[in-house]
Amino acid sequence: MKTIKLIVALIIVLSLGAAMGRQVSDWARGLGSRHHFTKNDLVYLEPSLTSTELVTFDKGVSNKILDRIKMEHASAVVMREDLQYIDKENVKYFLNAGDTYRLSGKKSDDKLKVNVEITTKEGKSAIIPVAKKALTPVDEGEWILVRNEKSKEGWVRVKSNW
Repeated sequence: MKTIKLIVALIIVLSLGAAMGRQVSDWARGLGSRHHFTKNDLVYLEPSLTSTELVTFDKGVSNKILDRIKMEHASAVVMREDLQYIDKENVKYFLNAGDTYRLSGKKSDDKLKVNVEITTKEGKSAIIPVAKKALTPVDEGEWILVRNEKSKEGWVRVKSNW
């Protein structure tokens, strides 16, 4: 009987310890606290500059922080110059200086190029090899997932080396 009580007490202590550890972890990451928008904050559907921007957020109120992630590597690029690309089927693609594109997960065969994902106005998707010198990588930085008072959620980039 003492063994059973000891096991139950041990399980309770471990459960409480795990719960406290989770709370401390969330506190250290700033989860549950509030984020007050700055005038430059933009809210996105996903944690990426190439994602859809959400306009349903009132910038005048604070929002609860639900999650926080940090991206070490670029997942998007900005074109430095205009570029025209013609694929094997003679389809022309135009990449404009200043536009942002998502990097493809597929590595380029050429070390001086990276694969960029684009979507045309007609909705056609393509992966285009682009010279690295024509691009500026975007440090995606640190993102937080916020929820407003209407239970809408979105991602905000709060820190970047850009």
